[in-house]
Amino acid sequence: MNYNGGLLGVIIDENINFNSRFLKEVSRIFPIVDKNDEITQIVITQLGSIYIDNISLTYLYNICAYFYKKKGIKCMVQKILYNRIDNTIKSYDADKYNFIEMNEIYVGKINYYTLYGENEFTHVVKGITDYILSKSIVHKKNKIEEFLKTTIGEIFSNASYHNQIKEYYFFQDSSLIEGEIYLTVNVIDYGNTIIANVNKYFKENNIVEKTREKRIDWAIKQGNTTRIGSGGYGLSTLIQYLKNVNGKLIILSGNEIYELSPKSANTTNLENASFPGTIVSFTVHLYDLDNYLEYDTDRNTIQTRSINLNDI
Repeated sequence: MNYNGGLLGVIIDENINFNSRFLKEVSRIFPIVDKNDEITQIVITQLGSIYIDNISLTYLYNICAYFYKKKGIKCMVQKILYNRIDNTIKSYDADKYNFIEMNEIYVGKINYYTLYGENEFTHVVKGITDYILSKSIVHKKNKIEEFLKTTIGEIFSNASYHNQIKEYYFFQDSSLIEGEIYLTVNVIDYGNTIIANVNKYFKENNIVEKTREKRIDWAIKQGNTTRIGSGGYGLSTLIQYLKNVNGKLIILSGNEIYELSPKSANTTNLENASFPGTIVSFTVHLYDLDNYLEYDTDRNTIQTRSINLNDI
């Protein structure tokens, strides 16, 4: 990035895949804009024929829309990027929700939705749940369906609850990684950050800390919540489910980022970067022909089990 007067230039000089590193780098834009009121344009260019995956391209589109709506700052993009955005992203309100089928994924289209309030996400959550189930081998489908609707629904509910302007965004993409197909779901809101919500909750309830625990770490513990009347099981249940199915999760809020992979889980602080809201992005394996999903009644979660013909 290079700031000069009213222009902020952003140069993409390497291949981009949607991951925590990409989110950290892009989050450096927000503090620069906040500290420089004279910025009127953000110019985004790329060097050469680099690769940018569709979900990263959609995220760039999202933050450009945010800067224009929130601060009146226009994003100017290189023609090659504009053509990709124009050919890749279809923007809808929630009432136009439909899930792209697999035979359309490889055409390179992403449906991008603007949601308004809690009532908007019911059929979106159902669509995601139905899609995961249709591409998985499942045992006792009704239990698993109910679990996924509740767990995924909590992500959307949190985005609505913490978002003062009651407007948030959702997009998903299926991608081929090392010969396997994965679904990534993104929910973004520009409301209060997790850090701000937890700090406010601590202050209002006279909670004195013994340690400087990261706010996301507090928020993902089972039973912890800043919502009145809520059980606080949303994120912790989502995390346990993703651990069981070898999924991935990124939570970015304020200057903290949490990343879960099949091998590790950690929360870190961003340096010279922040996000003015919350992003929850999770990835699950589709068409897993080696394992099936089953509901664990004792732990109230979903787990995978290797397929064994003797079990059938």
